[in-house]
Amino acid sequence: MATPYFPDHSLATAAQRQTVLVVEDETALRVVVCRMLMLGGYDTLEAQDGRQALRVLRQREAPVDVVLTDLVMPVMDGGELASRLAIEWPGLPVIGMSAYASGEWFALGIVNFAAPVIRKPFSSATLLGSISAALSG
Repeated sequence: MATPYFPDHSLATAAQRQTVLVVEDETALRVVVCRMLMLGGYDTLEAQDGRQALRVLRQREAPVDVVLTDLVMPVMDGGELASRLAIEWPGLPVIGMSAYASGEWFALGIVNFAAPVIRKPFSSATLLGSISAALSG
């Protein structure tokens, strides 16, 4: 049975309760993304910016399986967060999300973001497929 948020239940089984840290400064969007992930079978953690994301990761005893971060945020953007994650947690998959095209990132101060990026707005199928791909390798 399909739902508007989660069209393919086979992905929920594959998730096996893996944890996604969602880093997004817009509260309403963060809530919707977390809901889509939970309906997809993932556990979620939330942070409103890069600094808070680092605090969450440092304080958490259990590992986080993937970080989904907005690229353009106040305090610490997704590019800087990804750089710090690569140093402190090498191998931790990171996925960016942005309403901006990649050609606009440099003008916004986002440089050297090499991780996959999904374009806002995105569907639950796109989100869950991106998470699954990042976790697969």
